[in-house]
Amino acid sequence: MERVIITGVDRSARSRAAADWAAREALSRGLPLRVVHVSPPDGPDPAEQWPYRP
Repeated sequence: MERVIITGVDRSARSRAAADWAAREALSRGLPLRVVHVSPPDGPDPAEQWPYRP
């Protein structure tokens, strides 16, 4: 099993911070970094459809 650091990004500041952290971790550990871009689907906001929302 290949070891790899994976991070998801969207347009938020938090995802940019997570990507920065993941890049530093990948460099420090000598592991590859995979970045996954996330974009909202067409249609209603999925968070609004989540049945377990408080």
